[in-house]
Amino acid sequence: MQSTLMEDLEIEKELKLINKAPVKTIYKYPSFRTSKKTSSTKAILGIQKDECPIGTVPIKRTTKDDLIRGKSYFNNGLIDHMHGNHYAEVISGYFPYYNGVHGTSSIYNVSVTNDQSSCSVMYVRNGPDSTNYIGMGWHVAPELYNDYAPHVYIVWTDLETKNWWLNMQDEMLGYFPASLFSDLNYAGEVGWGGRTSTSLSSPSPPMGSGVFPDNVYNHASYFTHVSFQINSTERLEPETYTVKTFNDKPDCFFAEYYGFLDEEFRYSLQFGGPGGNCGD
Repeated sequence: MQSTLMEDLEIEKELKLINKAPVKTIYKYPSFRTSKKTSSTKAILGIQKDECPIGTVPIKRTTKDDLIRGKSYFNNGLIDHMHGNHYAEVISGYFPYYNGVHGTSSIYNVSVTNDQSSCSVMYVRNGPDSTNYIGMGWHVAPELYNDYAPHVYIVWTDLETKNWWLNMQDEMLGYFPASLFSDLNYAGEVGWGGRTSTSLSSPSPPMGSGVFPDNVYNHASYFTHVSFQINSTERLEPETYTVKTFNDKPDCFFAEYYGFLDEEFRYSLQFGGPGGNCGD
């Protein structure tokens, strides 16, 4: 009873922090860069019936149910050996410690049912049973969002400033304070790959694009330009002897590391598979 009351109070506190008053003025335009090899088209995000006032953007307000679903979803999804969870990942634990992880991922609108989820993830972790963890990627999770679209997500465990910074497209978005973690002054492992979850004794959804790795980069899901840091300034690309591949159900999902491919993709890997009756 006491535990439930404390959890409710914590959720209410989070809601107050998240659902702040709307911002009516935008002072800085986001940067948008393209390369010679890419093209861009104008995209419009709009609301069909009710329009936002000029100078504002639509933001979905977080509810108490959203937070409860999120905590349950991510708590279960971080457990490697929980029934219904499967993974295919490339992991580097060769060096004594890591200070960062990098990569560029493809995104797919993979088909799942209400009790399934499928994700791509890049992460750092440390501690007994990887209790300290920060992961980022995309996932399709109807239980969490009430839709079947891919969403970008960030997840972490919470048990000089040795904070962990999040960078997207060369722009610093924010950091995770070191005080959130019991043992994440540095990471013992970094990884890239995919994960799926489903209810007990149910078929697993596809992972990535639903295709096994085949070294065709518009076919199977990928991470390109993978690298990591072992100090605050130097970024290293993982040679094949510094990584290991983990596939808990290789008949359903697989990850394959290719090392250096070419100057366009640099050090790369693929992951994914069709899923199906993979067992618990």
